[in-house]
Amino acid sequence: LSELHARRDELSGRIRAEEAERGRLQAQMAALARRLADTSESLAGLRAARAQIDRTIAETEAACGQVLDNSQTLLDTLKEESGNDGKASEPQSSSLGQQA
Repeated sequence: LSELHARRDELSGRIRAEEAERGRLQAQMAALARRLADTSESLAGLRAARAQIDRTIAETEAACGQVLDNSQTLLDTLKEESGNDGKASEPQSSSLGQQA
């Protein structure tokens, strides 16, 4: 009977130790769950900020492309007009001579 009491006491001690370990693990899990939730929330905010910056970059690149296109069009127009001005200042006899 004393052996059974000793065995029982040993098992009771092991049960208390396991319950304490279980409590520590549950507390750690709760802390980790909070950290995971906080990290997920932060990550969502960071991703939203990055997406906004990506949109801004795309809009800026498109606007720069439009500015470049408009600048090239303006440059081409100025070249054409300066070419037409040069032809207008030429003597008409030379242009008539070319037609004949």
